[in-house]
Amino acid sequence: MLPTTTERKPMLSYFVPENLKLSSEKNEMGLCQLITACALEAIHLLEQGDLIQLDAHAGNYGCEAHSFRLLHLARLRELRVECAALRPLCEANLDALRNRDAQPHAQKMHYKAFLKTMVSHLDATPEMGYLVLSRLLTITKKMCADAAGYETEKTDHSQLLRLASRVEDQYRAEVVAFAQAFLSKYSIQFLGSQVPRYSIVDGEEKQLIGRMFEKSNLLEYSGIKAEKKQPRLKTFSCAYYTVKAVLLHLRESNTPIVVKPLHKIGEEPSPGLIFRAVEPGGHFVRFGEAEKLETTEPVIVCEGITALKLSELAEIINQYGLEKILLANAALGEQYVPHHPEFQVKDQKAQEEIGYWRQGADDLQKLFNFVHMYCNTRGKEAVSSASGGQSR
Repeated sequence: MLPTTTERKPMLSYFVPENLKLSSEKNEMGLCQLITACALEAIHLLEQGDLIQLDAHAGNYGCEAHSFRLLHLARLRELRVECAALRPLCEANLDALRNRDAQPHAQKMHYKAFLKTMVSHLDATPEMGYLVLSRLLTITKKMCADAAGYETEKTDHSQLLRLASRVEDQYRAEVVAFAQAFLSKYSIQFLGSQVPRYSIVDGEEKQLIGRMFEKSNLLEYSGIKAEKKQPRLKTFSCAYYTVKAVLLHLRESNTPIVVKPLHKIGEEPSPGLIFRAVEPGGHFVRFGEAEKLETTEPVIVCEGITALKLSELAEIINQYGLEKILLANAALGEQYVPHHPEFQVKDQKAQEEIGYWRQGADDLQKLFNFVHMYCNTRGKEAVSSASGGQSR
């Protein structure tokens, strides 16, 4: 289990491994600036409910597990208390850095002594560390157009120059790789830790879902050649069971879910359709009173490619069921890393269940091709009402 914890350790330890030698004043001062600036941005975005700006790209095709973790963090009162306490310390750090930069060289305190005078090693819980790294890996997410004109993500650590111009390229790359390894592992571990709490699935089904989050059914993979120095292993979980575990929680917790057509670059974004369980544990139905939801309420957003009009998409979801459409999509694709055929689903019961959901999945995917999940707040998402109007 990975419950909320009061355990704290230096924020630096979430950014770099203990054995990494930064080698120069420029890198040490730059990393301190990066950590502090990322923390301040993450705190501000959480307070503003702008959670899409924490939609990290961890490089493990694990957006569902990450959105699930962020959903819990957005609801966590203890994290908001920690944010309030950390904000003035971060502001003091940045002020001290700016004042030192403005001083003549001869008057500057040696950087080692200077770092000891400021709150350079901010203490943070793993929840805060996760939040800050989520901001880091959103900054390094570069959006590009795929062959069809839709946005696709790739990692570009040079995007950190805005916050860490002092840090050398090789160290920025190491920070990003270390963050991706942490987020990919921690988000999947957290999702797996919640499965025993589910009450809407029976013992055997719950045991199967839980097994799919055990180490033997997870893949650790760097995506680079083994001869390269110190590869940081990202953690991958089975796509179908990751989606299933998230959907079960959304049903049980009565969390709103927004279904949103993905737009091509340059096109006007479409509003989404909002669903939630009829009752805790029930199935998803169209929720036509979105304006009654608090604007600060966290929601899960599912984006997909569709040729249907919004009204037609609503009819299709009503006909087949939202859970069926999303699970069919999850079952149809590669279950672990794309182009990694050596690692397949090992559990026989899991193979049978995925095989069952693949039947007819092609037709459902043509109607709605589910490509991305993220967490946001209700007020940041435009949705269509049951009568066809828009609501924010």
